[in-house]
Amino acid sequence: MIHNFIPEEWYSFLYDKYFPWKYTVPNRLATTRNSLEKNSLADLYQIKERLLSFDKNDVRKGLKLAKSIKGLGIAGASGLLTLMYPEYFGTVDEFLILALANVNGLFEQPQLKELAKRINESKKPHGKSFSISPPNGIMLINIMRRKSTENNEWFRTSFWTPRKIDKVLWAYGHL
Repeated sequence: MIHNFIPEEWYSFLYDKYFPWKYTVPNRLATTRNSLEKNSLADLYQIKERLLSFDKNDVRKGLKLAKSIKGLGIAGASGLLTLMYPEYFGTVDEFLILALANVNGLFEQPQLKELAKRINESKKPHGKSFSISPPNGIMLINIMRRKSTENNEWFRTSFWTPRKIDKVLWAYGHL
C-alpha cells in the first residue's frame, strides 16, 4: 500500500491516518501536524522511498530515517516503522518503558528503572520534560526483538513479533 503512494498520498496518510492514530492527545496531534506541514512533499517522498529500502535489521538507520520527518521524535518514528514493518519494530513510548521496568530478569533493567524514574519525575509539577533518546529507542526495540525471538523459540512458533510484544506491554501498562 505505502509502496505505491505518490507524494500527496504519503502526506495524507501521515496527516490523516498515522498522526491521529499515534497522537491521541489533541494538543500533541495539532503541534505534530503543524511540524509535518514544514516538510516539503518532495522531501517526504524521498524519506518514504528510503524507508522502503533500508536494511530493516539496522534499528539506528530506521529510526534516523523516520525521525527525519519533521514532527516525529523517537516514539513517533518507532510507531511509523512499526506500522510498516511489524516483524522488525515495535512502538517505543512511556507506556512501554514503564511496563518493561517491571519485567524481572532483563539485562537492561537498571536502565529501564532509571528511565521509569525520569518519566515519573516529569509528571510532577515543574518536572523536567521527558523524551526518548535515540540510544534508548534502539535499546527498547532490541528488547522487543529479542523477546519475540525468545517467545517464538520457547513456544515453537513464528507468532511473536516486536509489534505483538509492544501490544502486550501497552495493555499491561494500562491495567
